[in-house]
Amino acid sequence: MGGIGKTALARASYNDPCLVNPFDIRAWITVSQEYQVRKMLLGILRCVTDLSDANAKTNDELAEQLYKSLKFKRFLIVLDDVWCIEVWDDVKRSFPDDKNGSGIVLTCRLDLFASSKSSPHLMSLLSMDQALKLLNLKVFGKESSPRELEKVGMEIVSRFISGESDQFLSLFALSYNYLPHPLKTCFLYMCAFPKGSMIVVSKLINLWVAEGFIEGTKSKNLEEIAEEYLRDLVSRNLAMVIKRRFNGRVKTCCIHDLLRDSVRREAEKENFLYVVSDHVDVLPGEAYSNRRLILHSEMVAIAEQRPSVPFTYSFLCCIGAGLPPFTSQLRSIIGYLGFKLLRVLDLGSSMFFTFPLEIAQLVNLRYLTLNCYDELPSCISELCHLKILIISSHLEGLALPADSWNMAQLRHVRLTRGCTMPDPMVASALVDGKSSKVLLDLQTLSYISFGSCSTEVFACISQVKKNSEFMKLKRSL
Repeated sequence: MGGIGKTALARASYNDPCLVNPFDIRAWITVSQEYQVRKMLLGILRCVTDLSDANAKTNDELAEQLYKSLKFKRFLIVLDDVWCIEVWDDVKRSFPDDKNGSGIVLTCRLDLFASSKSSPHLMSLLSMDQALKLLNLKVFGKESSPRELEKVGMEIVSRFISGESDQFLSLFALSYNYLPHPLKTCFLYMCAFPKGSMIVVSKLINLWVAEGFIEGTKSKNLEEIAEEYLRDLVSRNLAMVIKRRFNGRVKTCCIHDLLRDSVRREAEKENFLYVVSDHVDVLPGEAYSNRRLILHSEMVAIAEQRPSVPFTYSFLCCIGAGLPPFTSQLRSIIGYLGFKLLRVLDLGSSMFFTFPLEIAQLVNLRYLTLNCYDELPSCISELCHLKILIISSHLEGLALPADSWNMAQLRHVRLTRGCTMPDPMVASALVDGKSSKVLLDLQTLSYISFGSCSTEVFACISQVKKNSEFMKLKRSL
């Protein structure tokens, strides 16, 4: 994270008397975003040797001169503010490894490893007490402040931590502006999740895919590329890992609250999304121009206003646990919000006793999450562009409609309570004695009743990769 104290810690160590005397040569270079190999080499050489003939030399000659100048000497080199791994790749051959206690320090916002022998020191955020002590040291030269100013100091520290500091916004802008465009889009989307919540990576990736943020390649599918994007955000310290799976892959993650507030402001400024986080009587004007409408609170008063947002791409209800469901409002909202282009609909935080048939009219839908007691109606198969279907049901023996085999773009289907798959041989026409309905893109199929897992069903979903029990049964057949 920018401004967390990486350079300050490196500078304090670099200037510490205990680390000055042991080294024959010390050099400090600030790299920054627009780095130049020649400028880096010259900067280090100025601390090492005479540069009277440097202009006549090529970069390779400068690199060789630096190597010879450092050979058999004990040196400490600091490369401050490194933004990409190429910086290290371009200069590492200039540093001889004589195993004499020499050291090279890199400060970076990314989680980079300079070599296989070293691991990074990860800076941690200051607690409220630590931040207050630091403020007092800067102002008063000691860890405590006069009693009459304690409240003022606490207010200053609280405002900085809560994200009201312009200094922090400028530091965040450096990291954000340096992101490639696809990563910017994916990163902005992370503020759609409630503050302080754990983000389930599988859901995040499904949303990225459904939103169209990810482009596949011949060698990698959409989900694999999305996972690479997440790893990149983690390596840049813009996303934080909360929990990993047994194989090391990220299971849940989050973004720091201070960073999240900045991201949300940026997302709303760019009309990327709008978050309704408080109880409001009228939907703010900014919400109508944003492509994505996110609810973190109930729309009791807004529902009575009957707003229309026909150009909204995504509608996510991320109501926190413990709040009462408001399904009657949601059912009417789906009808009168005027969704014409909706691609993503997440209603998983509320319970429906009957399936909202209004959903079947959202023909552009790519992603649907619903918590429902009811049977799935046959009209759900009209959602021919649907990629992700997640249904939490408390109904025993839930059955997918026969026409589900027409939903050729399905990638992930997660159901509960042992859902029954329809017979593809009955539900569709046959070609050469085989079903013509094959779900080639389907990768995840969970909680399917074993009784409906016939050979014909397996033949139509040959690309399924997830759900261990399902795959064991497939292999046995």
